[in-house]
Amino acid sequence: MTDLASLKNGAEAELLGARDSGHLDDLRARIADWPPALRAAYGPVLVALGSPPLSEEGGVRGLPGASERQGACRLALLAMYVDTGTPRWSSGMLDKVLDAVLAVPGGTCDDFLLALWRMCDVPSFPLTVVGVRFIRDVVRALLTRQRRGMPVDLRWLTPLGTGLTPARACFSYLVLALKPEWFTDALEQSFRGALKDPEVLEEVFPPGP
Repeated sequence: MTDLASLKNGAEAELLGARDSGHLDDLRARIADWPPALRAAYGPVLVALGSPPLSEEGGVRGLPGASERQGACRLALLAMYVDTGTPRWSSGMLDKVLDAVLAVPGGTCDDFLLALWRMCDVPSFPLTVVGVRFIRDVVRALLTRQRRGMPVDLRWLTPLGTGLTPARACFSYLVLALKPEWFTDALEQSFRGALKDPEVLEEVFPPGP
């Protein structure tokens, strides 16, 4: 029986060792040996990161589940240094990654958002002004896709306004642009109260003119 968690962890360790150099050949070789469902989830994301496409022997493709799809999203986030609190990205790179996520069989906008949420929603996550800007750019990119008919669910994010850490407050506030009907003044005050760093607070809630 294949230990999927071990495969994912091994790929992440491989990426962390290679992301400064950008040499993904060993990571590609590792993923090429995976079961079809995992290859189907990670293959498009790997191409978005600059790797050649994986070959599908005999045209065999698997149907990845949510865990596989979100694991591939997490790999992309690691490639963009999101775990460090100081992401490195461009709008072009982000567009490529999001298009790859949505090209995965069954892929959704929520796959990427949920992977980002889980990376941010740990006590040790270093929320920075650069991190806020990255989350905002993700939301803007997904707003464009939402207008093209790619829905965002976000029900996994509720209840809002409870157990707020700074990263959770920032993420929740910014992604509410995708669900404006959920927004309330009380939620905004809860989010403001959870943001202790003045620079982060000003980035999330820019002062008016």
